[in-house]
Amino acid sequence: MISSYFKAIVSTLLIALALASCDRSSKNATEYQARLPDMVRSKIVAGPGEKTFEENQGIKLSLPMPEQEFIAVLKRLSLEFFDEGEEVIPTPHWKPDAIKESQIRHAYQISGKIDREHQFHEAYRAWVNKKAQVVYIENAFVYTSAP
Repeated sequence: MISSYFKAIVSTLLIALALASCDRSSKNATEYQARLPDMVRSKIVAGPGEKTFEENQGIKLSLPMPEQEFIAVLKRLSLEFFDEGEEVIPTPHWKPDAIKESQIRHAYQISGKIDREHQFHEAYRAWVNKKAQVVYIENAFVYTSAP
């Protein structure tokens, strides 16, 4: 008797947790969809549940912007970055149609802070066109399962 009562309670709790998770996921998806048009307009895009490059760094950028000006911003923020080269132009993850590959010269990989508590490493990618202007920035966060 106790066993079936316990199973019923556990089953009810699992269903409640699943529904709460779905509600949270649905809420997050709705919030993301509401933010996406503004991010696309600014050409600075983050993934669901992530802050944009601007939000994380406490700055405001206006794209397109000259590459050298962007590099100066990265240096002022003490962010590590490297040029990924001109051989292979990476496709944006969050908005694959955000760039025209034929107009891109190269991209930068940028490293931000490591958040051990939430188990992610801030990373970004910035695309530079053939006119030496940064035209698009998006998050490329790295998530880990180990603290």
